[in-house]
Amino acid sequence: MNPFLTSKVKERSGGRMVYLGFCAFMELIIVVAIINLLQEENWGAALLGLLLILGFARPIIREIIKEKDFKNAKVIASYLNGIPSESIKMAQIKQNIRMDDPVKQIDRLLKKEYLMNIHLDWEKELVVLLALGSSNRYVEISCPNCGAKTVVLQGRVKNCEYCGSTLLGNKSE
Repeated sequence: MNPFLTSKVKERSGGRMVYLGFCAFMELIIVVAIINLLQEENWGAALLGLLLILGFARPIIREIIKEKDFKNAKVIASYLNGIPSESIKMAQIKQNIRMDDPVKQIDRLLKKEYLMNIHLDWEKELVVLLALGSSNRYVEISCPNCGAKTVVLQGRVKNCEYCGSTLLGNKSE
């Protein structure tokens, strides 16, 4: 089980495919109807048919985009799962993962909740891995003294990199 993938990527609904099949079937029927309407020079009804095509195309296009996102999330998670350290430079990821700007993809997939246990440190240009194996779990906390965000191994103590305050790695802030 990959610690960077969420259940959204792991679970797939069979009912979704039935719905998409229905949409594709309706698109085919509407295209045939539009061709007949155009031959009869019924422009208004043909235009309405084009609008219906767009309506049925939307879920199909969304599913194609979602599948691409799932594939990208799996590629990224697989790559990060093989990293033995707590972090990796963004430049390394850009060099080793073959996709358009993988760091921006990570950011986008984190926001969509397809990836988890990853923190992007834009200042240091690092991708911090918040989960190492099953027993080590990192949490992101804010320093109560200066507000700086940092990552701490859960249950461990760490000094703030900015003000030196002692931080406890728990999520109950």
